Amino acid sequence: MEATRRTPLYEEHLKLHGHMAPFFGWEMPLWYTSAREEHLAVRSSVGLFDVCHMGQILVEGPKAIAAVDRLVTGNVAGLTDGTALYCPMLHPSGGIVDDLIVYRVNGEKIFICVNAATSEKDFNHMVKSDNTGTKFTNLSDRYGQIAVQGPRAKELMQRYLPKVADALPELFRFTEWTAPEGHYLVSTTGYTGEFGYEIYCPLSVTASIWRRLFELGGDLGLIAAGLSSRDTLRLESKLCLYGQDIDDKTNPVEAGLNWTIHWDKEFIGRDAIVAIDRKNPPKKLVGFEMVDGGIPRHECEIFVGDQRVGVVTSGNRCPKVDKVVGLAYLDSPYYKRGTKVEIDIRGKRKAAQVVKTPFYRRGGEEAGE
Repeated sequence: MEATRRTPLYEEHLKLHGHMAPFFGWEMPLWYTSAREEHLAVRSSVGLFDVCHMGQILVEGPKAIAAVDRLVTGNVAGLTDGTALYCPMLHPSGGIVDDLIVYRVNGEKIFICVNAATSEKDFNHMVKSDNTGTKFTNLSDRYGQIAVQGPRAKELMQRYLPKVADALPELFRFTEWTAPEGHYLVSTTGYTGEFGYEIYCPLSVTASIWRRLFELGGDLGLIAAGLSSRDTLRLESKLCLYGQDIDDKTNPVEAGLNWTIHWDKEFIGRDAIVAIDRKNPPKKLVGFEMVDGGIPRHECEIFVGDQRVGVVTSGNRCPKVDKVVGLAYLDSPYYKRGTKVEIDIRGKRKAAQVVKTPFYRRGGEEAGE
């Protein structure tokens, strides 16, 4: 049995009385004070997350752009240096290998962030699928990664790295540099639905950066936030979790990720999904809100009358909207907004309704779908 790994911030979590638990082979903080408090702090001020467990893959060579463009659904060729995009990587069957953040460093170098549980699978898929002779390097053991998220994240970053903050005014931008201790990359990306930053840094300096951010952010309401609040934050913003909402057996059309697909190019898996009705797929990932009490969990079955029409992928009480909400795959035509369903929660049918998503959007903007 493989030993549980620890990030370079493990001792910092213990100092903050983090409640530690195994997570995909890593010992990670679930919460420090409470998931609710941490969730609301990220929505109102700023929170720090340890995301050192995430993986990183470097793609290099004269055909790096073409190689990655073929691997993912997004328009990598359309990126400019210093920009990034979110998109899935597919099997030839159309199933999702993983969802990624792709950073274009330059015309011959792409940096990719992958999920913690899939980094080895992703790397092997990339190498096996490449037909361009491009170099792929798994750098997952070389980086620490800290997420700075919330409406006051920019104030904190202005204090810590003012030139970097000024250089990154919009989401999905990044800058990088090399110092004696190693390579740094800072991006305006995250997994909370708020504006924020992700700091990729050498392992040796991760803890000192974490401590420095706390020194600078005390009067901003800065709080350490664990995986439990990260999960409710992403659910509230309808951000998919790989392994729950999407996986090898789901495709981006039914997962509501049409917006990530650049149809005017060839990519692995395109042939399998091009014929799917984009507006009316056989099933679709949608949001629901509980009408009755109870919190549905992953794999709870959904019914209309006696007919099973879907399954829950994620569900929880989300503190900002103060409702029990979730995501589920529902068969056509039951995924239409306003549809009333019943969810089997521990043997009891509980009423719910399909609603517009995301459940929360930064700045109070109108929700999307």
